[in-house]
Amino acid sequence: MPELPEVESARRSLEHWLTDQRLTKVGGDTGRPLTATPATYRRHLRHRRIGAAERRGKQLFLGLGPPDSGTSPHRGLHLHLGMTGRFVVTPAKAAPPRFSRLQLTRDDGWTLHFCDARRIGKAELVEAARLLELDDARALGPDPLLDTWSGAVLEKALASSSRPVKVVLMDQARIAGIGNIQAAEALFRARLSPWWPAQELTGRQTQRLARAVSTTLKTTLDQLESARTERLTALERGDAEADAAPLYLTEGGSSSFLVYGRQEQPCPECGKKLRLDRQDGRSTCWCPRCQEGPGPRA
Repeated sequence: MPELPEVESARRSLEHWLTDQRLTKVGGDTGRPLTATPATYRRHLRHRRIGAAERRGKQLFLGLGPPDSGTSPHRGLHLHLGMTGRFVVTPAKAAPPRFSRLQLTRDDGWTLHFCDARRIGKAELVEAARLLELDDARALGPDPLLDTWSGAVLEKALASSSRPVKVVLMDQARIAGIGNIQAAEALFRARLSPWWPAQELTGRQTQRLARAVSTTLKTTLDQLESARTERLTALERGDAEADAAPLYLTEGGSSSFLVYGRQEQPCPECGKKLRLDRQDGRSTCWCPRCQEGPGPRA
């Protein structure tokens, strides 16, 4: 599932391809991720200029200006990638990619497709001028890439919860955007067991974890942005094999995860085999030697 770095990279793609662009054609499938009929999307989106592309946590938002104007957006398009959502861009007259559910075509014929194989994402027309006016965004905790982020902010987010720290890190109401991958990687960098009760972490441990969260997010986003820039260059020079920017990093290879997806492999720090356990229904890969604190309950 896309996490904060993937969604931020997607926001930058939306900004590049759509912000201040006029839509001349709009198409879509019936059903999710659309929440209304394709005709409704055409009526509200066609001949509009797109405003700023915003993000909070895993939520995305495109402001819409009045027809033939790039100013004063009075409604917007609320987007969520779900599990399999991604954006793909095609030049004029190119065949649409698989699972294209919403198509937004610019004046010059380039089309941005919202592709969603499992139809779990969302593309919703909303009566809002800004993302923060939406209930989905208001319900989120602090965003480590947008808001003030420090050990004190993280300590407040973890306070009053006896749940394991990894589980609390993934609670969107406490911290926006962190998922299974980023939580596992940050805890390894901070040398903390995923099973520490969140409220029992010391101030020093929380400071360490806050820095690790920042490093993990930046590392992942840098990798995504490098790949996105390469593909963007290839796409704009007419490379027929080029696709939109990848939204997901895969396990191993160029993604260079430290622990996620590397169970039974040597720990990059101590060489001990990494362990895989289940935690709140999700996989947790970690190093019992390097990551101090309690282990899984029997």
